This record gives sequence, structure tokens and C-alpha cells, in this order.
Amino acid sequence: MFNLSYPLISPHLPTSTNLAAALVAINLIAFAAFGLDKAKAERGQYRIAETTLLTLAFLGGTPGAYAGRAVLRHKTRGAAVQF
Repeated sequence: MFNLSYPLISPHLPTSTNLAAALVAINLIAFAAFGLDKAKAERGQYRIAETTLLTLAFLGGTPGAYAGRAVLRHKTRGAAVQF
């Protein structure tokens, strides 16, 4: 009827350490993306789409995106990036 030997908590679920590492990674990626976009803007090159930057922020990189905007003084005027 029921298999009681199967653990109730799956070993394949992410641990708090994995979740913390993922959040750190997405924040570093968001910060780097803002920095790369700023560098491309200064050189007049093709830029990273605002939807990409906002998606990174939405996926957990909001602190990294805020830090990128503040430290790099980037994307501070557009209405789309005013979180």
C-alpha cells in the first residue's frame, strides 16, 4: 500500500546552503550585468536589454541590481528601472 521506507523529505530538494549560494550568484550576475551594460554604454556599443536587467533583479538579484545602479551610477533616470 504505502512505501514507508521512502524518506518524507527528498534528498534532491535544495538545501539552505544551495539556496544561499544561488542568491549570491544571481546577485553577482546582476551586478556584473549592470557593470557590463554601463561599459557598453560608454563605448557606444550594443547594450544589454532592460528586460534582461529587470529579469535578473526579479529572479532574486534585486540587491545586486540596486548595488550596480548605486556604485556604477547607472540606469538611474529611466522609468523602467525605477524599482
